Amino acid sequence: MFFFEKKHYDDYLADGYNIYHNTPIPAREYNATKVQIQDPTFQNTRKVFQESIIEYGNSNGLFQRLRIKTNTDFRINLPVINR
Repeated sequence: MFFFEKKHYDDYLADGYNIYHNTPIPAREYNATKVQIQDPTFQNTRKVFQESIIEYGNSNGLFQRLRIKTNTDFRINLPVINR
């Protein structure tokens, strides 16, 4: 969680009060969640923690679900880049 919260703080310092607070919350959460998942230490966390972070990222648009119709349906999660 520290990487997640640090990203919020770093964005606040880089953008300044007005820009940071005018950035939609899902965009801020997207960026923080992405940093958390991409950090190498994330792989060493408990599976339940990883799943909860990924689910939270999904709720903020981190992964876009695609469906391709073939003989069998399958799904691919791709990162969505908003910035």
